[in-house]
Amino acid sequence: MSDNRIYDLCSSTNNIYKSNQKLSTTLLAASSTLDAARISSNDVDTAANKKWIVCYHTNWSQYRNTPGKFYPEDIDGSLCTHLIYSFSKMCKDSSGWTMCPYEWNDMDESWAEGMYTRFNNKKVEQPHLKTLLAVGGWNHGSTDFTAMLDEGWDAVRTWAKNSIQYCLDTGFDGLDLDWEYPAKETVDVSPQKDYERFQRMVEIVREEVNKVPGFLLTAAVGIGVDKIYHGPDGENPSYNVKNLSDNLDMINLMAYDIHGHWEDKTGHHAPAHNKMTDTRLDYTDSLEWIVENWLVQGADPQKLALGLAAYGRSFKLQDPNNNGYLAPVKLNYAGLGSGTAGQYTGEGGFLSYYEICDKLLRNGWRSVYDNEIEAPYAYGEGDWVGYDNPTSIVYKAKMAEHYGLGGIMWWAIDLDDFTGSFCGQGKYPLMTAAKNYWHNGYTTTTGKPISTQSTSTSGTGSTPTSSPGGDCVSGQFYPHPELCDHYYLCDNGGNVDFTCPPGTYWDTANNYCDFANTIDCCNGQRPCNQ
Repeated sequence: MSDNRIYDLCSSTNNIYKSNQKLSTTLLAASSTLDAARISSNDVDTAANKKWIVCYHTNWSQYRNTPGKFYPEDIDGSLCTHLIYSFSKMCKDSSGWTMCPYEWNDMDESWAEGMYTRFNNKKVEQPHLKTLLAVGGWNHGSTDFTAMLDEGWDAVRTWAKNSIQYCLDTGFDGLDLDWEYPAKETVDVSPQKDYERFQRMVEIVREEVNKVPGFLLTAAVGIGVDKIYHGPDGENPSYNVKNLSDNLDMINLMAYDIHGHWEDKTGHHAPAHNKMTDTRLDYTDSLEWIVENWLVQGADPQKLALGLAAYGRSFKLQDPNNNGYLAPVKLNYAGLGSGTAGQYTGEGGFLSYYEICDKLLRNGWRSVYDNEIEAPYAYGEGDWVGYDNPTSIVYKAKMAEHYGLGGIMWWAIDLDDFTGSFCGQGKYPLMTAAKNYWHNGYTTTTGKPISTQSTSTSGTGSTPTSSPGGDCVSGQFYPHPELCDHYYLCDNGGNVDFTCPPGTYWDTANNYCDFANTIDCCNGQRPCNQ
């Protein structure tokens, strides 16, 4: 990765918020270029069990059609360190504000265990796990949070005490705050004063949490420039970053949904780096920008978990033949360019990873890996989707490692190929790739990505028996001289051998593993297509 990855963030951000002219100097002094060739297994923290892998489970995934239907029993607890159940809601009883279940079967009944219990039973199988209960979510909105704050700090303290007890009574080890978003207008309106009030709310909850040894307090947070910087006309952000960092055990960065079907051009919802030709958000639309700016605002890196998405955001193309990045989108009467709803998730503009695999393998969609943003997109049947595959997921895990973050986070467990029946990559291919890198460094199992590019760690890394002739360029990939399903990463003078997934060969022209029937490789033996 070249040094031009670090852009002049001051000039780009200045177009949005004039007050942040000092950002560039601070940020450039605090950051360095992410160079994949410099990030190797030597950098991995040997105390791997200290690094969080936060996994969200959605209680509505039980309603999907088989094989997309997902229950707590489908969770592979070995891929996570912390499981978060989404969601519970705020409510009131005779004692004041408290928490209540969302779904009819969250709680135990005389005839059956509830979803809470079934979820927490994963700790019996995997004793290392900690479970948390999330309150809020997008559909929950701000109304109840704001109403509680309107009643004063005694009401907040009552809620904190009741919520902690609710979590303990239902078997959880912690509470995850998911207010989307303080001082913002989303499904409803949170007034500007909620910026200051949310800070105090978090402090009060922390005070009560401290009375319960071992109980965890985390939060899921939005990541846009409007969430952490004051606006040009004095608008409040959602968060005081230093306040959150001081009072939470982990901050889960929702580093996705940067772009989506609410826009008139295609774009990846979670690009690792900026697309230089995409000026919609003035270069504030990348995971790189997100992490660096949270750090600049005072977050402890060990309390940040970088969000990873097991889904893609899809669009309806104006012209199926114009299917690249920033292609025009066909908008409906509501001004949305949503791609066709997935067969199992059933939401326009949204596809699970396993639904994307299904389209790639069975519907003839084409996948393109964009080296600039370090992520793939795919198109077919008039639709376009930006998503992540195991290759780009491992790259993002490397980013989290590079910045010294304390964790990675998944939204959501049920969106990966949990059955292993769609992608041909085994069960949970995305989460497995991330976990193997995050806890073991440059080691993953074979047969991971559908297509591999640039920083792939698919396959088994080892010292090759034969290597590229002459001096290789560190960080560059080279074809194996004999085997079409192998390739090399040149790493500081040495070479690491990688294996493509079954049924794919290394594409020397495009530098990724592609389907074998698209590569001329003389029945799998080189040199034929060199």
